[in-house]
Amino acid sequence: MWGIILILFSWNTGIPVEEIHSVELKTKRNELNIYFREYDNIEIKAEEPCLESQKLQDGRIELVFNEDAEVILPGNLSIQISTVSGDIYIISAETLSVYPSYLKINSVSGDVNIIRMPPVSFAFKTVNGDITVEGLLSVDTTLWSGHNGKIETVSGDIYLEPPLPYDLKIHTVSGDLHVEGKLVKKSKIQYRFETVSGETEIETEEDSNLVVRIARVPTKFGRLKGEKEIWVNPWNSEIGGPFIYNRVDGISLGLALSKGGRDRISLGARYGFSSKRWSLWLGMRKMIIGPLFIHTSLYSRTITPDFWKMSLMENTLAAFLVSKDYYDYYRKEGFDAGAGIILPAFHIKLSYASEKFISLDKKTDWSLFYPKRPMRENPTLLDGYYKFITTQADFSRHPFTINFLLRKSINTPDNEEVYTGLMRVRFKEKIKRDMLLVSIISGVSNTEDFPFGFRLGGIGTLPGYSTDQFITDRFALLRADYWLKIGGIHAIFFFDAAKIGSFEEPVKADVGLGLSPFSDFSIRFVRNIEEEGEIRTYVRLSKRF
Repeated sequence: MWGIILILFSWNTGIPVEEIHSVELKTKRNELNIYFREYDNIEIKAEEPCLESQKLQDGRIELVFNEDAEVILPGNLSIQISTVSGDIYIISAETLSVYPSYLKINSVSGDVNIIRMPPVSFAFKTVNGDITVEGLLSVDTTLWSGHNGKIETVSGDIYLEPPLPYDLKIHTVSGDLHVEGKLVKKSKIQYRFETVSGETEIETEEDSNLVVRIARVPTKFGRLKGEKEIWVNPWNSEIGGPFIYNRVDGISLGLALSKGGRDRISLGARYGFSSKRWSLWLGMRKMIIGPLFIHTSLYSRTITPDFWKMSLMENTLAAFLVSKDYYDYYRKEGFDAGAGIILPAFHIKLSYASEKFISLDKKTDWSLFYPKRPMRENPTLLDGYYKFITTQADFSRHPFTINFLLRKSINTPDNEEVYTGLMRVRFKEKIKRDMLLVSIISGVSNTEDFPFGFRLGGIGTLPGYSTDQFITDRFALLRADYWLKIGGIHAIFFFDAAKIGSFEEPVKADVGLGLSPFSDFSIRFVRNIEEEGEIRTYVRLSKRF
């Protein structure tokens, strides 16, 4: 038999809890600090009365909070916590020897922070709240046996430091997974990470038994990291989802499939209803010696050089809803083949390609909310046969990601040499409840002509300027966002600066403020500094980078 609930304010009350086996804590916007201790009662501390209601029924007690509070719980209960925008902090006492039978947390925008995770099965679910686990209560591997965990989030990021030593199922839409530290369990542990566009950063010891299997939904596409099957997303992946909309193909429906492990085959097809064109591709990869692989692919498809500006899905929604298609397009038909090496956190690939480039015309102006607003014309290129050597490299080590892409022609229709290169360095770091995002992108070419040159301006590059206002053969672009969490929303402070063309040209820069009420959706206000232009208002459907 163990004690009573003690409510410690300017008043107090007690409820017999001898038969209680589970506790449910609920709050909307208030912060809860929850402590697991060797205790004989449930204790609540607050600066003022904090309970909106309490209900005891069939061995279950429900406590609803309307103020910030500290809650001290015995370790041997089943715990359920629900919040809208209030942050949740859970801290286990170092001397805790009995553990919760189950831990369930549901949050909309509140962050979940756990210090010294106890060995317990759990289910965590958020919309855009981050989930952070710092440390394990016990390194005794026998205590973790028989447990498992499930994490679901839309855009919240997940931080596990160190890896939890049992099997996990993790699902996100755009949220990232960060795993760092030593796995205490020596037997094989598997994390299954299903995501649409989230990224992974796995930093464990080289001989770790942690296996992270990553499935891209609705399609699966990626590259393997050694024998551990850690997937690394190609920076210029353009397969996309089953639905794409743009001004050269209209509505485009398709399907992409990928099958295999270290040796892999992928194929896909989609049909553009306005252009009445099929896009088809087939790719194969074969591991040959250690981390060395060879690959080849065949394709006939619509493609864009603007993948680095924003996500394909965000561009699709902008075009479909408001007639804002920020990509430019051409058709590419041919094949490539090459070889590469995959190492932990690093990938490099060298390819030869023989391709036919075909200009594409605009085929539709329609959108759901602006059906009569005209879209931009699509630029033309020098049609004909091209041959290229391409080098691509990707490196990821938290908090940095570096991507490099260089294409150099062997043959062109007019026998003029062309080359184009892009490099991106991205920094992403969580600072308590906030997030700092910095990206530096530079590009160089020997021509301004499409698709080898670069076009800057608009929400994907310099939002304080008009779409594609600047056409150049070289640039360096700095973008920085600071996401400041205030209650259940984020205030966004952002800045962009670009050196376009020669070094003698003035810097193009803008500064702005934004508000993100949920997920990665944000409303932003921006003004360019150089021209002291008008304040522009626009919407982003995902984080900028």
